[in-house]
Amino acid sequence: MRMYVLVAGGSMGECPPLIQLCREGLARFCTETYEEPNQKNMHHCMGHLTNYSLNKRSHKFEHCGQSMEEVFGDENTSSKRPLTVCLRQLAEEYSDFDIEAFYSDVQVIVQRSLAVMAPVLLSRTRSEDCLEAGRQSFQIFGFDIMLDQKYKAFLLEVNNSPSLCVDEALPVDAEHDAAKLASKNRERDKLCRCMDMAQVHWHQTSLVDLETKSAMMQGAFKALEQLHQGVEPAVENYIPVPFDHELWPLLARLEAVYSRSGAKSFTSTGLRRIFEPLCGDKLQKHAWRCASNSAAAALAHSNIRGPARPPSTRCFLIMPTWHSNPRQ
Repeated sequence: MRMYVLVAGGSMGECPPLIQLCREGLARFCTETYEEPNQKNMHHCMGHLTNYSLNKRSHKFEHCGQSMEEVFGDENTSSKRPLTVCLRQLAEEYSDFDIEAFYSDVQVIVQRSLAVMAPVLLSRTRSEDCLEAGRQSFQIFGFDIMLDQKYKAFLLEVNNSPSLCVDEALPVDAEHDAAKLASKNRERDKLCRCMDMAQVHWHQTSLVDLETKSAMMQGAFKALEQLHQGVEPAVENYIPVPFDHELWPLLARLEAVYSRSGAKSFTSTGLRRIFEPLCGDKLQKHAWRCASNSAAAALAHSNIRGPARPPSTRCFLIMPTWHSNPRQ
């Protein structure tokens, strides 16, 4: 489930950012029947991944209708449909599924995720351009959420630049499709061979994307306008996500350490660069122990299955930062 989150304003040491969760989003489904992962079906990506970029290439992909009744009707069974439709379908099929409880769970996920991300995000506001913009700066995040069989929400990933495209590619498989296009446009300039698909296709506006993303952006701009007017944003179809004010001073200090360290991101290397001086030799000993275990495992594997080159790349990745050059 792709859900959209608006983050606006905020500055370290002064006030937390405004966070708003959009109720509308996109529900994306696999085009192959799910099976419990094993060695034989691990390569069946369309049965394990719901990414639209993958499943749209499948002949089993079911495109959404081009009318409002088809898009927002409860009979919608397309491979990509509005989130609100999917939640209604779940509530109708399973009596113990609570839509508002789902949004509450996602609120907690968004709150905790952005708390972790806040030092990195707001460290960018130290630049002069951002300081002049103040609370007028904003960003839209795409949160990918998955439900388990007990309706528990899990965060898969956060996209800092979610797609706002509203078109879709349809393959030209049959002769009647080509004939239909030819009659529609004799020059057949609607046929396309771009990288969206491996075969000849044509593009059309996706009504489900258009309605979902337009509603999301309109609500975001209304919230930003209210914020600019000094009014606490209250937008229909958006849920405010409270930020932990007690946590904010701690995040402000963490952001100060992050900015002064010069680290580019909170990767394992960046964190090690920041905190290694505080850990003494323990962190280095742990890194060497991991490298030794990896090398021992590689040697044991080569003794069983014949000569094999040790995975030097993997060993290098867990080495201390003072061995950052693999040629040394």
